[in-house]
Amino acid sequence: MAKVAVIVAVAAVLAERETPLRARYLVLALVVLAVPTALIMLQPDLGTALVFVAIAMGMMLMAGARAATSSC
Repeated sequence: MAKVAVIVAVAAVLAERETPLRARYLVLALVVLAVPTALIMLQPDLGTALVFVAIAMGMMLMAGARAATSSC
């Protein structure tokens, strides 16, 4: 249930975005993800927490987030 709820919540945040994805929406999506992930880590259940992170990264990638690049 929690995985589906997190997917819906992050999707709702990212649906209000502008193209390209601004930092404000990225941070808000990460905050929505951080709450259940922190609670899961208290159990401790690293596997499920990593699934949450993978889901969020995939959603942010599909929403238009760009990877940080170094200009060295």
